[in-house]
Amino acid sequence: METEALSDYPFPGGRLELEGEYRQLLRRRPVARVTTPTGDLAWLVTGYTECRFALESARFDRDLIAAPTGPRQQEATVPPDAFNGMRLLTEAGIAGEVMRHLSRRRVAQHRPWLRRFAHRLFTDMISSGPPADLMADFAAPYPLAVMCRVLGLSVARQDGRLPRPDEERLAHWAELAFSFNSRGAAELHEGWEQLRAYLADEVARERRQPSGGMLSTLVSACDDKRVLSDGQLLDVTALLLTVGHKTLTSFLGLAAVDLLRHPEQARRLAEDPAGLLPTAVEELLRHVLIEVRGVARIATARVELGGAVIERGDLVVIALHAAGRDPRCFTDPDRLDLAREPGTEHLAFGAGEHMCPGTLLARAQITAALEALAPRLPTLSLAVEPSDLAWTDGLILRTPTAVPVTW
Repeated sequence: METEALSDYPFPGGRLELEGEYRQLLRRRPVARVTTPTGDLAWLVTGYTECRFALESARFDRDLIAAPTGPRQQEATVPPDAFNGMRLLTEAGIAGEVMRHLSRRRVAQHRPWLRRFAHRLFTDMISSGPPADLMADFAAPYPLAVMCRVLGLSVARQDGRLPRPDEERLAHWAELAFSFNSRGAAELHEGWEQLRAYLADEVARERRQPSGGMLSTLVSACDDKRVLSDGQLLDVTALLLTVGHKTLTSFLGLAAVDLLRHPEQARRLAEDPAGLLPTAVEELLRHVLIEVRGVARIATARVELGGAVIERGDLVVIALHAAGRDPRCFTDPDRLDLAREPGTEHLAFGAGEHMCPGTLLARAQITAALEALAPRLPTLSLAVEPSDLAWTDGLILRTPTAVPVTW
């Protein structure tokens, strides 16, 4: 097996297409050596079977990524208590209580509002006349307002968009947290402290007037159970807020582009939204390329994987976006097929112990978004060529700066 490390990683240029380097690795080396931007060696896992094994195996640890020593995929953008927020909640014995706010029952309670809000945003966009920016008018404000509502923040107590100043500040702080070796340590620290100060005001309000949202549970853990410090409370809340909306913002923008680049698939969804939505959601989660690099783990034992021998302490990067295009597991993987027969389960939400805890809420938001978008697809089109889309570089996510549309 070839063991020379690929140095030009993350691979440049993909945007809307899977980079050629990933295609070659999927064919020849599903586990390959790369050098990260920090100069550390890592194992890049691209094959679906290998990615799933790495996600589900206890021999690959996520929490060790935040250790002050050892190989790194990138410079840290958030404090360790934020990065390991779920472990912190688990060790405090309150993870289940906090995650009940993302349970099937709670998500079902949010679903009618999700539908109303999604339809309202698209109605407002259309009524303003063309052209419009689907990122600014929908993909950015929608999941941010949803996550603020789930947390119970006062800024989301109105039945609609957040005030624009709040949208802009929260989006900026999330962008810093999701940066990829593109911001200095001082800027990252200042941004995180500003977000903590913003949330400290919300915590003070929550203590005076409980909302019943996720923040109520976290404040109770701090004040009543005394299993979280004030600093940990703010870090975990900041993590939940940023992760809870930023990934979905990128996904919704890219999913809209994906549909508009495939008008035949868009037409099918518009003609039969009720029948096609379940498979359409899953196919877009598989097909949309959202990651720039992959999720990192540290090997805790010697493991053989994909023809490679991974030693204890090695850095492993799991390229979930590449796994969704593995021809060994998906027929014609580059083709978008909203009616694709159920088969191999995509890894968009991870797998195993570190499966995304917000999966149900994310699927509900995506479904509501597609329900609102579907009837408008026959007349909607990109206002620029896909190759002319502007991108926000320096993030761990592929994120269009704008998605100009017309009708």
